[in-house]
Amino acid sequence: MTEPIFSKASRNCAKLPPKQRLVCRFIMENSTRIPFLTVEELAAAAGASPATVVRVVNGMGFEKYQDLKDEVTQMLIAMKPATRTEFEDAWEDSSGEDMLLRVAHVNIENIKGILTPELVRNFKRSIDILTAAKRIRILALRSSRSAALYLGLLLREFTPNVSVVPSLGSDEMYEDLLDYTPEDAVFAFSYGARFYARRTVDAVRFIKARGIPVILLTDEIENPAVGWVDCVLHVPHTRHHFSLAAVITVLDSIIAEIGRRNPDQSKKKLRLLWDTLASGDITVPMGDGVRP
Repeated sequence: MTEPIFSKASRNCAKLPPKQRLVCRFIMENSTRIPFLTVEELAAAAGASPATVVRVVNGMGFEKYQDLKDEVTQMLIAMKPATRTEFEDAWEDSSGEDMLLRVAHVNIENIKGILTPELVRNFKRSIDILTAAKRIRILALRSSRSAALYLGLLLREFTPNVSVVPSLGSDEMYEDLLDYTPEDAVFAFSYGARFYARRTVDAVRFIKARGIPVILLTDEIENPAVGWVDCVLHVPHTRHHFSLAAVITVLDSIIAEIGRRNPDQSKKKLRLLWDTLASGDITVPMGDGVRP
């Protein structure tokens, strides 16, 4: 690491006792995870005790662990990804590179990059929350709306009581939100390349204050809604172009895992859906001789 807050730790890490050295190296090598970890979680991940973590943090010049988390968060904010203005700059690229290959390559690298231990851990936690819920409510506005509709559409194919909130951006928002109970779970999208819909943040804050579990999928950890949720799925967006490829990858995984955890219910509803589509005048089966 070259960031100033780690310079002293980098110089002194090798001089520390073995357990403290493990913690020191973990902090330097996993800076993006620090804002999401408690002292106990960091200690477990580094193979040390919470007391050892506190000693290392103090040795780095911080009075308490929260101070380190705040400093790392600010550092990561400063290392901000591309905004939509920078996307426009990328359109002016005259290198002649094939756009299909370029976009595909960036998306592939972005998907690889999101697969952090933190995302894996929070993915499992989010599935626990969703499968335990009586009803799943999905919230999204602006560019996130399409991803929310995708998640809601596919989950409804084999899971009952799934809905995408229809009036999140209207004056009737709170009338809908008042119907939620602690037995429900809310899956909120706030994915805006540093431009987050205020209504989404307000809705998350209101829901959480009523004791309802909330999962947030976002692209940046400084999103103002992060402090109000139970579980964060951090999916950084791509550079050079806006894409939901990584988001859809996470959503596909959620859909598959929820179906796997309750196979009897999932298969029953899917088969009923298939029978309905096949027997009604809804779909056109292949090979029936129909021509455009």
